[in-house]
Amino acid sequence: MLNKALRDSLEFVYNSVFVELFNVKGKESISLCQWYIGYLAASYILDLKIINFQTNIAIYQILKCMRLTYCCHLLNVLISVGNMCQITTKLSYQFHIDCVRAF
Repeated sequence: MLNKALRDSLEFVYNSVFVELFNVKGKESISLCQWYIGYLAASYILDLKIINFQTNIAIYQILKCMRLTYCCHLLNVLISVGNMCQITTKLSYQFHIDCVRAF
């Protein structure tokens, strides 16, 4: 997360572009220019970027968990089939090790 001083610096640079483009000086005028041309304030853009980043991390963690769950389910199925067919558990154990290493 950015501290307040860094956020304020970014906001100043971002607003300076609107000051130069539209020759406006006040904060309200800058905000109105941003509003009418469809741009958000820099602080809102930063917040959206943070939310998108955190959402992507959460989605990655969920997908990783789903893959691990699928892998464990597949392992259980293989162990069950192996037990029915009297296949040694060494194969299923090796599969489990490979499955865990993949994550």
